Amino acid sequence: MNDKTSSPIQDVELHQLESTLEHARQGEDQQEITVSLTKLGQYYLNNGDAPKGLTQFEEAIELLEDGNNQEGLARLWGLKGMALQTIGNFDQAMAAFRKSNRFARDIENQTLICDSLIRIGMLQAETGELTKAISKLEQAYAIAVAQDDQPRRLHIDTILGGYFARLESTEKAFEYFLDGLQTARSAKDQAATCNFLISLGNVLLLDREFEGALERYEEALDIASSIENPGAEISALEGLLHGNIGAGKSSLAKIYADQLIQLAQTQQKPEAEILAVDIISAMYLENNQEQKALPYLEKGLEIARQKKDNDWELAFLMRMAFAFFNLEDLTKAQANYEEALELAVRIQDIEAEAQVLGRLSAVHADKGEFKKAIEIGQKALKQAHESENIELVGEQQLLMALAQRDMGNLKKALQYSKDASTTFSTINDQDKKNLAEVLLEELLQNDT
Repeated sequence: MNDKTSSPIQDVELHQLESTLEHARQGEDQQEITVSLTKLGQYYLNNGDAPKGLTQFEEAIELLEDGNNQEGLARLWGLKGMALQTIGNFDQAMAAFRKSNRFARDIENQTLICDSLIRIGMLQAETGELTKAISKLEQAYAIAVAQDDQPRRLHIDTILGGYFARLESTEKAFEYFLDGLQTARSAKDQAATCNFLISLGNVLLLDREFEGALERYEEALDIASSIENPGAEISALEGLLHGNIGAGKSSLAKIYADQLIQLAQTQQKPEAEILAVDIISAMYLENNQEQKALPYLEKGLEIARQKKDNDWELAFLMRMAFAFFNLEDLTKAQANYEEALELAVRIQDIEAEAQVLGRLSAVHADKGEFKKAIEIGQKALKQAHESENIELVGEQQLLMALAQRDMGNLKKALQYSKDASTTFSTINDQDKKNLAEVLLEELLQNDT
């Protein structure tokens, strides 16, 4: 931990822990020294200085190794593993967790066995061994259930539900989140109840069971408001926004989007605010309601610029241009695309550059500036090839076919249409391939 960033309260706590350890050393009380080292190590670990924490844990382990305190060793090896994991030394961390597990099993301490299994499983998940992780965590879950250990049961329900959701095994995810909800209700733990309701809503959302998801999110929002938990309120509102869009309830989606934006502003959570703007503006654009989308797009652009987030700024510039293009305001569409192009070039985003060039080509074609449209379109196609994004290549080929058709170059339009059809075939994009083939059929009829 960097002392320059520590708070006065942390400084006092650290001083007390160091003084207690020094007093224990002077008294040469090995047990007191071990306890003090452990507490100091935990302080460092919890406050972001894992290397210092590791030093305390290792000294404490050395003091215990000559005795017969296997319970203490089981705890300390677990803490040492956590410090090593935080540092990024996963192999040694796993060895430490396994050693903790062996000591715990030797004395048949079910709580410590459970803790070591949780740590082993979470580390396995972090290193990509999700199947092994689930096996270890299910063993830990069985122990927690047998011991009627509600806190650990809730913890494992959260982890396992999340892992199964990651695997898109929604039935198993739902099972663990539901168990967590029931356990949380039984323990009258409002915060945990709220979190599990949100998690259940997220699983139902994945399965497109929108009404069931909305019920969970609404209850979670009520609880989050009652316990004054803004973070949970934001999560519940995000769920309600997604769920109402999925259910086709655009009016309710707008209400929740506005609530979410307001709360995120109040809580100074720009990421949540910009995400809400992103979701609601996308909904309006997909529903061809460009005028309703524009105020949100302007808000998103404002937030992105305040955050100096180039990716979000580029995304909102492109969406604003798209909205103006659909509203047939070609002047504003061109201005936004040109600003987006300048940004894409500056941040060296080749894919975005190709996309913007392709859209600019369409703007110039609609303005009747066919020569300019084709010139820009060819550059867009070249950039798409350089990006090695096959879908983007096909899209630019399709745009070039349209531009050549509008200019009256049927043979070139035919070739670009054929190229686009072939390109989309290679990536099995049947919808876009159909678009290319419809255009190709139209061109063949005109060519005869």
